[in-house]
Amino acid sequence: FNTDLNSVRSNFKELHKRYVLNKESPIGRIVIFTWPGRSSDLPLHYHDDKKDAERSGETLARCMAKLLDFFQVFLARERNPLCKGKVHLLVHSMGNRVLKQMMIEMSIKQIPYPEIFDQIILMAADIEYSIFEKGEAFNRLIELGKRIHIYFHEKDIVLDISKYTKNFNNRLGRYGRKRNDIVSPDIIDVNATGVK
Repeated sequence: FNTDLNSVRSNFKELHKRYVLNKESPIGRIVIFTWPGRSSDLPLHYHDDKKDAERSGETLARCMAKLLDFFQVFLARERNPLCKGKVHLLVHSMGNRVLKQMMIEMSIKQIPYPEIFDQIILMAADIEYSIFEKGEAFNRLIELGKRIHIYFHEKDIVLDISKYTKNFNNRLGRYGRKRNDIVSPDIIDVNATGVK
């Protein structure tokens, strides 16, 4: 949200330089899934950008189905060896809306939830804090990975302002999960409020 294609290219170039080209880094590749934003005017186009993010989630679900088909052919039918590499998923801000819609579409279209990610990292999540509750979209997110990390910041000014201007739900990125009393060793809540 609020990032144009040139910013994405610039960020991607910096990440590639720091992590992929760095010989001390274990990261071999970075893949970015992005979608168009309508305007840099945060309050005025938030709802349009939110809808675009949701439509992008439908596309990501189709990509997931194609990926599963590829794995079925490449690994199961053709019996190619596993590379034993790890794939992590980092989702930031409104990207959580994309992921939410992907999970909804996968459920509707009965696309299986394979464990293809090692770590799933949710940061500054611009999504309702009840998203992990029973019957909600992220309730089954753990089936896609080995572990989920939820980073939230109780003083996130952007999520705080947007709550009163665009989206009145309490946000996962501001408050953490609504119910974190359900302890799971595979879901880790990280309160990053002390970080500036």
